[in-house]
Amino acid sequence: MSDRRIGIRLISGVSLLLAITLTAGSAFAQQIEIHPYAGGFFPGKWADTADIKKEGLYGVRGGVYLIDFVQLEANFGYINHFRFKGTPDLGNRAFLYDFNASYSLNGYNIKKVEPFVTIGLGGLTAGLHDASNAPSAGTSGTPLKDNDTFLQFTYGGGIKGIRLWGPIGLRADFRGRTMPNFYGSSLTWFEATGGINVIWGER
Repeated sequence: MSDRRIGIRLISGVSLLLAITLTAGSAFAQQIEIHPYAGGFFPGKWADTADIKKEGLYGVRGGVYLIDFVQLEANFGYINHFRFKGTPDLGNRAFLYDFNASYSLNGYNIKKVEPFVTIGLGGLTAGLHDASNAPSAGTSGTPLKDNDTFLQFTYGGGIKGIRLWGPIGLRADFRGRTMPNFYGSSLTWFEATGGINVIWGER
């Protein structure tokens, strides 16, 4: 199956999850947020020897507040070039998808500024346009395979500018992401993203 079809399936799945989340929020008249974002990720070493290339990260998050200070959120992210340093670009891509729970630090809200902490669970699926020429473990020590999926955990926090222009505000996230079994070894990276945050409803 091509990474394009995988991407379509993932986008469809996350869109459905977002729709369910937002519908549930509407039913309970809770605050709903949509946050398109862009940023980058900065990986550590894989297996203490190889480096993943730093790249851009793009996506969208959608969430609903279950209670006054706890938000459930679904995320879909896309990495345009996901490969090891020193290896050829074979159309390498990665798709991120996860569910997150965020705790809003309401007691520290300063006017329209709201910090938060978050933790989540999901997956990463790698895709190669030219999988036939991918390096193998026996030749390069960096085995990239098409359509491989890995469990990943996210953790971190950020800050929101609430309703700065009508329903539109700003949001910045600073997170760690860990895949405990990325081709037999752990891979962790730091990522920073930001963008607008559109809000409907009341908490």
